[in-house]
Amino acid sequence: MNPYSPEAISDIIAWYDANADRLPQTVSLAQGEQAHDVRKLVDYLLNIARHQGQNPTFTRNVQYLFDLKAQIENA
Repeated sequence: MNPYSPEAISDIIAWYDANADRLPQTVSLAQGEQAHDVRKLVDYLLNIARHQGQNPTFTRNVQYLFDLKAQIENA
């Protein structure tokens, strides 16, 4: 079962659509992970969220959108 409701997925997609121009180039994630070329990564992840957001196989990909958003807002 996917932990993200369709509404939560729609909300995260809307947030990225509204904030696309303020995405940083690089973001540090948990456990020492670095996301480089954040815009390219977000485009890839948004495509997954739009087409497979309710598929449990892609839960971690959708989670990355929430993780990136939290890091961007806390920067």
